[in-house]
Amino acid sequence: MDEQNRQAANTPIKPLGVVAVVSGDGLTDIFTSLGVDLVIEGGQTMNPSTEDLVRAVDSVPAEKVLILPNNGNVIFSAHQVKEVTTKGVEVIPTRSIPQGLGAMLAYDPQQEASANHEAMKAAAEAVRTAEVTYAVRSSQIGDLSIEAGDFIGLADGDICAAGPSLTEVGLALLCTIGPEEGDVLTIYYGQDIEEEQAQAFLKTVREHFPDCEVELYYGGQPLYYYIMSIE
Repeated sequence: MDEQNRQAANTPIKPLGVVAVVSGDGLTDIFTSLGVDLVIEGGQTMNPSTEDLVRAVDSVPAEKVLILPNNGNVIFSAHQVKEVTTKGVEVIPTRSIPQGLGAMLAYDPQQEASANHEAMKAAAEAVRTAEVTYAVRSSQIGDLSIEAGDFIGLADGDICAAGPSLTEVGLALLCTIGPEEGDVLTIYYGQDIEEEQAQAFLKTVREHFPDCEVELYYGGQPLYYYIMSIE
């Protein structure tokens, strides 16, 4: 962060910048390619503090900064930044990585912060999020029995599929969300998935959803084998 601050001191000030909370080297590269100025590492088990976010915002050479929390647990801390920094700050209340990516696709650095806030918030809300991780303990959620170590699928944060097969849980999750004809379904595979395994999953998804455009990218995120967006 000190090096970033030194670089910022020698960089011309621009009207608007973006800070995003992201975990995974592949996802970091994607967010950066879409125009994010600074990525803070953070995820489900390592949420950045308000102090971390303030340092990030202050290091971006911009008069105003947009923050993408990309996690519901970080939104409150992001809003607290407004009370600490002297910069203008807008929080786009993204609750997942796919929402954050959707927001960045609507980002226009030539527009005012307020206009970007509205456009990016609307774009984020149009994205559905599917995530596949694992259960740390056995549990019962409604009619769904989950054993410790099972793969579990979450649709917009709610557990809706579980079982011992990663592929079957991933497909069951997508069937629950129900992509429609013409939808774009994007898969980001995590650090614990080999590319060959991800390609095989991609092929299976395309076979099950032939009317959707399905894309695959390396995300490199921990904990989540697959993060998927449907829009």
